[in-house]
Amino acid sequence: MKPIAMRRKRRSLLGSLCLSVVLAGGMLLGSYALAGCGDGRAAAENSGLGAEVTTLRQAEGPGIFGTVVSQVKNTPDLDPGVMVISVPLNVEWKQPGKLYGGDAQASVQLGPKDVPGMTQDAFGARAGILLPDGRRLLYHFWEQVADFPTEAPGDPVVEEGTRLSTPTVRMYDLASGADNQVVSGARSMAWRSDGLLAYARGVEPDYRYNLPYLQQVIVQQGLDGPPEAWTAEADCYTVLQWVKDSLLVWREFPGESGELLVLSRPGQMTKVLDLGERFLAAGPDGELILAANSSDTGAPVIRVIDWEAGGEVARLSLEGVCDPAGGGPITGVDAAAWEGNTVVAALYPAQLAVLPVGDGTLRLENVVTFSYPGLLPGSGQDLLLGESAGMVRFVAREGPGDDKLERTAVITYDLTSGECLRWVVPDTEAVTRLVSNPSRPR
Repeated sequence: MKPIAMRRKRRSLLGSLCLSVVLAGGMLLGSYALAGCGDGRAAAENSGLGAEVTTLRQAEGPGIFGTVVSQVKNTPDLDPGVMVISVPLNVEWKQPGKLYGGDAQASVQLGPKDVPGMTQDAFGARAGILLPDGRRLLYHFWEQVADFPTEAPGDPVVEEGTRLSTPTVRMYDLASGADNQVVSGARSMAWRSDGLLAYARGVEPDYRYNLPYLQQVIVQQGLDGPPEAWTAEADCYTVLQWVKDSLLVWREFPGESGELLVLSRPGQMTKVLDLGERFLAAGPDGELILAANSSDTGAPVIRVIDWEAGGEVARLSLEGVCDPAGGGPITGVDAAAWEGNTVVAALYPAQLAVLPVGDGTLRLENVVTFSYPGLLPGSGQDLLLGESAGMVRFVAREGPGDDKLERTAVITYDLTSGECLRWVVPDTEAVTRLVSNPSRPR
């Protein structure tokens, strides 16, 4: 389990942990397969939005529709429904980031004063959670103890086991401005609607170079309740979210594979998905989860799963589905957001798929690709879907597409009108993460 900044095949600090998680068996209640990429040619149609959006239809196959958003409006104002935590680029973990959005009239500097560190999780977990009272923000702060090695030829060699950083969970009060540590030696948190807090706490507080960062999953009531270990043994855990009264946790194995676990109480751990399948999202009431794997041909397959009963509720194959801009096949599904009867999934190389779900069915309604200079393929991360399921927000990666960290932008897309807004951190290039609480039910 290496910090993302040190992984040789890193995407960026925004990259999620490798959630490649395959449920065996189960009952199939709804199944769809969509095909027809043909040779990638497409015919343009008028979507009624002028030059902003062009709707494309496959020239061959069953007429699968996609949308290319070719006009994106830059805006100086962050969407009022969004809060973000940003970290400036090229500061080598020494400069904490800022909070934008919410009720704050200006950006807010996070982290303890004059302490070098980074206000994002080094392993890619969710950057921050706004508590239900709307005024308190839980967030990560990795205090820097020593410079992270670049592992580049000619750079200084760092001895294995060297203390590099100490992860902490902090709380910022948007009303008073107070910024206090909640727990040291901890990372990846989840907040339940009744005030139960879960996080992964290191057996040793510090992360040491080139050694596994072993942790226990801890649950406590509120910010200062007595901590209780819900795992029997330490491992490389990442806390994801609550589903009903249970906790979803990712356990990573060497080589960055892993499995999805459900913790229902102390010492009770159940494996939900096997290797090769990726957890995407939980349904609004926490009863169902969404997962993705690959078919024998390599095409993505998305499944709706009843995680308690262990049964498959619906399945959708993306065999033959194309990127409406480039014409190439969809090869990956990275994440999703689920509100009401609508799922929005992050695709590669396109950006989004709109998927109506319900009554044992899951179908593809639209594939959306955003096209503007500098946008990297498949760059839809930190997906958020408005409670009315009409507005999508996500983080897009922009940059050269090489091993350097890319700048990021916040994209807001209206599924009904097709309006698309782009916001970037003012006056500096930065890596940005959206603040959200995925635990269900709310």
